[in-house]
Amino acid sequence: MSKLIQECEAAKSAYHEALAALEVARRSYEGGPGRRLAELQKNIEDIKLAISEHDQARQVAKATLAGAMRAAIGQTTKEAKDALVVRRNAEDMLEQYQVLANELDFETIEARIAASSAARLYIAAYDHAARCWAELNAYNLLVDCGERIARAMVVRRNAGNDNGLVSQESHCRDFIVKILDRLATELEANEFPFTADIGVVDLGLLARSDILSPAEGSRMLAQKQNSAVLLEHAA
Repeated sequence: MSKLIQECEAAKSAYHEALAALEVARRSYEGGPGRRLAELQKNIEDIKLAISEHDQARQVAKATLAGAMRAAIGQTTKEAKDALVVRRNAEDMLEQYQVLANELDFETIEARIAASSAARLYIAAYDHAARCWAELNAYNLLVDCGERIARAMVVRRNAGNDNGLVSQESHCRDFIVKILDRLATELEANEFPFTADIGVVDLGLLARSDILSPAEGSRMLAQKQNSAVLLEHAA
């Protein structure tokens, strides 16, 4: 029993260390790469909205210019000049926003790579903390009543057979394990009780399915860099 208590104390120490490591990983993700990725995605959404608005303004100004030119039979009126200015301004803004969107797109890839790396560490720390919680929970139970369960498991269900020989199936171990398995199945609806103590993994806008492996991140970054070079040469 003393060995079990020592193991329980060791499990308790391991759990507290795992909790501390989880907190570091959680803060590192949420306050660093996770936040940066969220900010960039918000900026990109704002830019997309601005591009849409300026494109609408350009379309309206283009239609207004065409209408003014038709109405003036090809002469340049003030209305036509004003529409031309609005159209050109809208086109200039569209070009600038598109340049900015391309730059942020590149930054987002870098941010997603960094967030993926931090997310993997965060998830690993969380999984380790969950395992430590489960082991400590089991040890606490065994310290309280493990000896009684063990004694019940070695009880013989019969003293022997007609030949006076002990049956190979005489212990209650299988009987107790069977009942415990049945009870565990009935309680599976609450299979993650540790969330009350260690919380849940919150990656913000980064879905687990979007987490990049190191190889995927390198490949995506290389593709984006190659695309940028081709566009630069084309310009």
